[in-house]
Parts: sequence; C-alpha cells; structure tokens
Amino acid sequence: MKDIYTFKFWKHKYGPELLVDIVDYAVMLPPIRRHTTFTETFYSITIVLDYTSSIFF
Repeated sequence: MKDIYTFKFWKHKYGPELLVDIVDYAVMLPPIRRHTTFTETFYSITIVLDYTSSIFF
C-alpha cells in the first residue's frame, strides 16, 4: 500500500497554542504536485483569488 502524504498543523509553532494560521498555497503546491493524494491534520478554508492557473500540470 502506498503511503499517503500528510500536511500537519503545528499548534505550538510560535509558542502558545495557535488556533489559526495562514499559508501561501505556493508553499504547498510542490508536495501536492508530487503526491496527488494527501491528508491534512487540520480543517482548511481555501480562498481562490485567481482561477486562471491549474494546480496540476
């Protein structure tokens, strides 16, 4: 069975417990392109501002 890539949320990344973080999707794109099946250890809201590009090329 193939391993599923996991994006992790670090609650203590900057010290005390962190409840919300903002990530530029450009940081997540390379792993998403390599591992089209992935899971997240957090709830996410994705806001698309420019829909002219595709995540998968």
